[in-house]
Amino acid sequence: LLGLQLNPASMLATLMVLVLGLADGIHIGKSARRLLAEGKDYQDALIEAVSSNFTPVALTSITTAIGFLSFNFGVDYEGVRIMGNYVAFGVMMAFVLSVTLLPALLCWCNLQPEKPGQTEPLHTRLADLVVRYRNGLLVIYVPLLVIGTACIGLNHIGEQITRYLRDDYIFTVHLDAVQEQLTGATTMVYNFHSASPDGVSDPEFLKKVEKFADYAKTIPEVRHVGSFTDTMKQLNKSMHGDDHDYYRLPSDRESAAQYILLYELSLPYGLDLTNAINMEKSGTRVVLTTNDMSSPRALEVVAEVETWLARNIPEFNPAANSNTLTPLFAIAPVVEATVINGITALLIIGTMLLFTFRSFYAGLICVITLLSPILVTYGIWGVFNGEIGLPGALTICMVIGISVDFSVHFVSKFVYALRQLGCSVEDAVRYAYKLVTAPIVTSTVILGGGFAMLSFSIFQFNIVMGQITSLCIFLAALSALLLLPSVLLSNWYSKRLV
Repeated sequence: LLGLQLNPASMLATLMVLVLGLADGIHIGKSARRLLAEGKDYQDALIEAVSSNFTPVALTSITTAIGFLSFNFGVDYEGVRIMGNYVAFGVMMAFVLSVTLLPALLCWCNLQPEKPGQTEPLHTRLADLVVRYRNGLLVIYVPLLVIGTACIGLNHIGEQITRYLRDDYIFTVHLDAVQEQLTGATTMVYNFHSASPDGVSDPEFLKKVEKFADYAKTIPEVRHVGSFTDTMKQLNKSMHGDDHDYYRLPSDRESAAQYILLYELSLPYGLDLTNAINMEKSGTRVVLTTNDMSSPRALEVVAEVETWLARNIPEFNPAANSNTLTPLFAIAPVVEATVINGITALLIIGTMLLFTFRSFYAGLICVITLLSPILVTYGIWGVFNGEIGLPGALTICMVIGISVDFSVHFVSKFVYALRQLGCSVEDAVRYAYKLVTAPIVTSTVILGGGFAMLSFSIFQFNIVMGQITSLCIFLAALSALLLLPSVLLSNWYSKRLV
């Protein structure tokens, strides 16, 4: 109905919706089976399972949608925006279906209660471990969090359009062979314009273009320089009996104009000089074929060329352009926009949690456990990879919505036990463990495994996104099951929650 086109972005978004949509059903299904095991009536168990999970499921769906919708701001890639909108819409539809269609379907199914002792040992052992070693876990986790955050500085912005496919893929193998045996794989195009029509015939203009071409040949990364001045020198030589002494630019405007006209007339039918000069013959371009460069070095070369032009030929426009340069120019603004979007999404999510739990400290602990796995994930990425390209930057907003899932479910159950059931802080933590341990573990396996499958893609975008997201999901589960309850049990924090 919305006219969504099938493309790699929408197909990747479909996978994400399938994976993320399972989390809502897991929490409701697990709760229903637990209530059945406690002796509840079948329909009463379903009603209580939906009502007890409605708020956390709604929160996680909304926050996930916020993270993906942030792709619409500051990101100029249409495919990325499509993916964000598709996933945001799909996640919200998954929430609606989880609280409406899923319970209705379960009424027609014979949902089996949990077997005695099926999940109790795991959550009991975890609860005993955290209650007993709460301070020790904080002593271990907090320094690791600080170290992981410090390692974020090891990352650098990098993007190589020729490395969008895996190194062992046939296209990449052939591309490497071309670069090694023939020429470079990327280009930098500079368009130079004279002050008047037919200005390419002006010897002074041609001399300036030749001066730039000679400079470009001195750049180490440049493999070849394609300039119309080389054609003009060859024409001048040919018009003088192939005398090598005349391999130079024409000395007067009339000769240059005649050479261009003669050359155009001699071209085969259907060909012209628009690949070298424009239709008004007022400008030409110089094409620099370069080695494969990372975005930092490519941007350094562009800056060096612009500086040289500003000093030596200030009347020329120093801007470079090409299809291979576009992603390199875009990556830095995208990273900046993503960080801003991530901070904005985090503030929105924090405000929502604050009003939902009606407690500053309950909302704050959710934000802490939401942020800590993201920081550690990018710290680990800085140690083992260190390159943040377009997929690595966009994943920041994506994992914000995903990692909040576990902490919201844990805190919501903890707050319910503390306020509604009148439990102590320690008993409230044990109650939360009882309800969320199995869903968190199941969701981690399904979500983490689903995104980890992207590591087998041939497309580097999917590989990086899958690896970062799966790592963040795993760390988010550890944060929710170890860091979060340890902080809740600390004397300073528990006094402010009670």
